[in-house]
Amino acid sequence: MNTGQPFHEFELVMQSMITKTQDYFETEHQTCFTDVDLGIVGVDAPALLDMTAIVGLGGKIDLRAVFSFQTSLVNAVYTWMTVGFQDRPEEVERHRQAAIGELVNTILGHCTLDFGHLDSQGISLTPPVILDPDNVFPEMNPAVFSRHCLNSMYGRLNISLVGSQEVFPKKT
Repeated sequence: MNTGQPFHEFELVMQSMITKTQDYFETEHQTCFTDVDLGIVGVDAPALLDMTAIVGLGGKIDLRAVFSFQTSLVNAVYTWMTVGFQDRPEEVERHRQAAIGELVNTILGHCTLDFGHLDSQGISLTPPVILDPDNVFPEMNPAVFSRHCLNSMYGRLNISLVGSQEVFPKKT
């Protein structure tokens, strides 16, 4: 989104991500999440947990969706998504990352129905990138527009909407 875009457009994107995440977990895994809005953070880095997936939202949105999971939630997702698999020990971490990437990709694919109207050319999604836990957040001068913490019986998921400081929205 360009500089000066109305703040409600950023809120729409974030609310869609929260709602679709809750819907996915409730429908697919009978798991409820409670949402804690951590609000507008401004210039900062997202709160990263144990495994983090980042997806670029293209077009006029031009932001990064950051999903960061506690290990216990990653383990639950991996278990759900690999029922019947016989992983060798050396494949487990790769499949844990693949399960998280697939989960985030599915959720954001559903979100595009909610905010696709913000760009008549469509909203592109990059493939999920799993951050190396030893790396810092990969953008220079990031601005976190919104951050939510979702809690479940399996663990916590932090969802952040991140872009560059130059596109920080004007609240209207």
